Order: sequence, then structure tokens, then C-alpha cells
Amino acid sequence: MTGWTVDPVGNTWYDAAFDQVISLLNTRSQFQKENRAVYVLFLTDGAPNSGHVSTDNSDALMKAINQGGYGATIYGLGIELTSDNLNTLRKYTS
Repeated sequence: MTGWTVDPVGNTWYDAAFDQVISLLNTRSQFQKENRAVYVLFLTDGAPNSGHVSTDNSDALMKAINQGGYGATIYGLGIELTSDNLNTLRKYTS
């Protein structure tokens, strides 16, 4: 995507990423909705420690992406995760 940059600031905020996915999916044209599959690549380097740290909100957002009419296939890629963080990431992938 053009114009996107990543600035490392020391926080891992799953909800912000999931909100952005939903926003992007909502901008698709009718043609795209009917003819293009949706794939999401979720990259993280840790457990959520910013925003809504509880996974309840993240769970709800990912459910919306998976089952909210988007039909998304979600892949996860974790970098240097603990086993607990890896299990959290697994929850959000298809």
C-alpha cells in the first residue's frame, strides 16, 4: 500500500490494526466485494500491551473480519514470540 510507514514506538496494539483492516475492507467497491478474495496478513512482535490490552475487543474485531461478510482468510506472522504470544496469534488466524 502506498504511503504507509511503520514507526516502532514500543507498543503492540492489536485493536488498532484490526480496526484499520475493517476500515480498508469497507472502502472496497462492489466489484471488489463480489470478485476478489480477502487475505489479511497480521504481523506482530508481541502480545498486546497498548490500547485495549484485554483480548475481548480484539476477539470481537477479528470475529467481524472473519464472519462479518468479508470472508477473509487471515494469516499470522509472529517475530520473536513467547509461546503464550504465539497462542494468542493463533487465535486470530484462519
